[in-house]
Amino acid sequence: MLNRNGPLKGVRFIEMAGIAPAAQSALREALTDLFLSRTQAEWYDVLVGRDACFAPVVPLADAAVHLHSRAHESVLTVDGIEMPAPAPRFSHTRPYIPTSGDAGFVETNEILQHWRAAI
Repeated sequence: MLNRNGPLKGVRFIEMAGIAPAAQSALREALTDLFLSRTQAEWYDVLVGRDACFAPVVPLADAAVHLHSRAHESVLTVDGIEMPAPAPRFSHTRPYIPTSGDAGFVETNEILQHWRAAI
């Protein structure tokens, strides 16, 4: 990806690879300029399908329907409520699937008294 023939040609990362303290500011500036040179959608198009570990930063409301989240089943819908799936997940152990926790109407003071008693 970061070579002279790829989509990021012209970037001098190879010369800066040592990342000596004196070069860190220049590297930071070069990376900033590079990332600002394209939109998020353009970077997505450059990186998708390549041997690169990346995922765009999306608003929380969009995270549940993002292709990455769907492919990894990172979000569950339980009783109409979207929530993160349990982690970590192992191949031979089924995770506990949370419930919505609907206990009916409960007074806030009852909940606070319960928590205070627990500490």
